[in-house]
Amino acid sequence: MLQKVYKILIFYINDFKIMSNIMLQLKKLQNIMLKHGYLYHTLDSPILSDAKYDYLINKLRYLEDKYLKLKPDYSPTRIIGSNLLPQWNKFSHLTPMLSLENIFSIKELYKFIQTIYCKLYHVKNLSFCCELKIDGLALNLIYENGILIKALTRGDGRLGEDVTINAKVIKNIPLTLKSAEVPRLIEIRGEIFISLSNFKKINNIKNDQCKKNFSNPRNLAAGSLRQTNSQILKKRKLIFLCYGCGVVKGIKNKFFSHYNRFKKLKEWGFLVSKYNTICNNFGEILFFLKKIQKIKSTLNYNIDGIVIKVDSLEYQKKLGNTSQYPKWAASFKFNAKEKITEIINIDFKVGRTGMITPVAELKPIQLSGVTIQNVSLHNKSELEKLNISIGDKVLIRRSGDVIPYVIKVMSTHKISFQNKKINFPDKCPICYSIIKHTFNNKQSKCTGNIKCLAQTKGFLYHFFSKKAVNVVGIGKQLINKFISNNITDVIDIYKLNNNQTFKNKYLGEKSFKKIIQNLKQSKSISLSRFIYALGIPKVGIVISENIATYFNSLKKFIESSQEELLSVKKVGQIIASNILKYKNIKKNITLINLLINEIKFNVYHINPRLNYKHIFYNKNISITGHLINFSRIQIQQHLINIGAIIKKYISKNTDFLIVGRKPGKKFEKALELKIKIIKEDYLLQLLN
Repeated sequence: MLQKVYKILIFYINDFKIMSNIMLQLKKLQNIMLKHGYLYHTLDSPILSDAKYDYLINKLRYLEDKYLKLKPDYSPTRIIGSNLLPQWNKFSHLTPMLSLENIFSIKELYKFIQTIYCKLYHVKNLSFCCELKIDGLALNLIYENGILIKALTRGDGRLGEDVTINAKVIKNIPLTLKSAEVPRLIEIRGEIFISLSNFKKINNIKNDQCKKNFSNPRNLAAGSLRQTNSQILKKRKLIFLCYGCGVVKGIKNKFFSHYNRFKKLKEWGFLVSKYNTICNNFGEILFFLKKIQKIKSTLNYNIDGIVIKVDSLEYQKKLGNTSQYPKWAASFKFNAKEKITEIINIDFKVGRTGMITPVAELKPIQLSGVTIQNVSLHNKSELEKLNISIGDKVLIRRSGDVIPYVIKVMSTHKISFQNKKINFPDKCPICYSIIKHTFNNKQSKCTGNIKCLAQTKGFLYHFFSKKAVNVVGIGKQLINKFISNNITDVIDIYKLNNNQTFKNKYLGEKSFKKIIQNLKQSKSISLSRFIYALGIPKVGIVISENIATYFNSLKKFIESSQEELLSVKKVGQIIASNILKYKNIKKNITLINLLINEIKFNVYHINPRLNYKHIFYNKNISITGHLINFSRIQIQQHLINIGAIIKKYISKNTDFLIVGRKPGKKFEKALELKIKIIKEDYLLQLLN
């Protein structure tokens, strides 16, 4: 009997220990998420990735649902948004500004749709409105008799921060509704965001001023909305996009559907997404989802998913809300393009201008179907800020499906021999010359110049590249062979015909003849490409073209003063200074003279045959696919000569897209944006 009692007692003691442990874990997780909720929703400065935040909040919700007694009123799962910042006045939303429940899989999405079908089983034709989930800051605009009286952030869902003064500065927020029929009182809700192109411009200005970059567009938009300086806010060009309404009172023609409400919002002067779509079943919702996943990388703003809403306002009301979420809407979140991996090594790469960049070698990971093995750590300042060591686990993000980068260190190895701290070197890793740090450690440069083989390799590769002198056959592998055989000068390469030893050792008869022929052809070159080939820092293709057009001869360019250089389009103090520094170095002028006098370069300038009546004059043109009658560089030159503006990327400002064989994603985007398509045969007619 005593043994039985003992066993029961042990069982309850163990049970008590388990529950105590669960309580401690839950309390710890609740406190962690309260902190991160405040950072995310209130300060708009999250230190967790969206994926990690969603994972932890879902884990907390699961545990609280399992142990209901351990779910206090202050739990983050019961709170919408977060507390308000103390420096802003508080104001109540007329109706609560609820969050959306997040869905992360097709299975969960199907379950959400089926739940709605079950609850509205009597409805035969149920429609859903599908929208983009823009990654921005929620804003509630209150209009009384068509006049904007309040603009509030989401805050905690009940109380919002009063940012009315700043909202009135945002260009696309109407101060009065543009229609004869306006409601007596209405809440109009939407997202504040900043375009990716504008975000890039703002960070470029920051770089020029040697200031710290903004971390992401969402944080910049949120910080800008709370700016005390309205002029700074105005320059940042925030955008407001509507996604719905709260209270609507005193309007004759009432709304019956969410989708039709967008038409009225547009009529009143608001920006509404062109991607809003009515879907009549689960299959159509999936089709919309896949379409958005396909095009999201081409958008000029960040989205992190789609939103699915029951379209009928009557049925929305029947379904109702929880304390946090509407039951008639949900957010499908895209898989975050982030992964944790290990730092294997950190190398320091030396570029052709001597700039030194720390590059992390990673344990290979797959992100968006691409294997990531190396990632730039940018500069000394960034390396010190991240405080990375070999063996650390880091979070990698692939931004815009193109450039991978380190967000932060997730964990550090405890074992000292594995956890090797990396410091930025004082001397160049290639030539051991002193490294000079400038602009708050954001630029680190090897002072070795021509003594540095890395800079020599970089220059040779640039000089003979496609966009410069364009010698087919001279690439990185051959340049490495040149360097190992002490052929380190452009002039030596042009005299390669005399170097029979190199030919016999590394090149066959056929390859050698081809390279000699290509070197010979490259001697006839336009002034703009010749200037670009010189590799002057910050003098790219466009600047080279502008310099060539302005001076019209190599002699005038060489003899140009700072005042003359500053008269060239897009040439400012930094570029003018770089050109003057280049010209003041004796070896650079010697190289130019040898190319002209000894190698017999023919540097010519094509005077632009500007035709103000031509269809392409002053038009933005992009090119995609393979052209039969032209190389890409040739067609660009033709178009520039008649006054066209060549654009690398497609946008709503593109006037024409020239399409060759096997066009890329630009073609799909052009069709979507209804940009005029020109095929090669018609292009020939237009140019002739």
